[in-house]
Amino acid sequence: MTSVPLASGLMYVVPVYAQRSQTDSTSYLTLRYVMVQYGTNVGIGDTLVNAITDMAGATPPPTQNPGKPDQNPSKGDRAKARALLEQAQADFAAADRAQANGQGARWVTLSHRARVEVARALNLLQ
Repeated sequence: MTSVPLASGLMYVVPVYAQRSQTDSTSYLTLRYVMVQYGTNVGIGDTLVNAITDMAGATPPPTQNPGKPDQNPSKGDRAKARALLEQAQADFAAADRAQANGQGARWVTLSHRARVEVARALNLLQ
């Protein structure tokens, strides 16, 4: 589980993997789906972007930002948020590969960058 700090709380991201067994006794993990929780909102999808979209589409986001009362994100902000989430998904995947290859420092860098991208995207959507 990964915690993503946002201005008004934490978002939790849980990737769920399945192990696939081959007949030659090798096996590897495959990402099956991603679960996210932000406050009382939850979402699930086959990618991080789809899980956050599911979470945001299920109920309106919390209105805890006093600077923007009852304001919906613009199309431009939604497009920027989607691009940030897609980049975060790519960075999380690269971090997983780095970890599998024993590159701990690269894993930390990529994981941090991905969490920052998710936080920026969610702040655009509030």
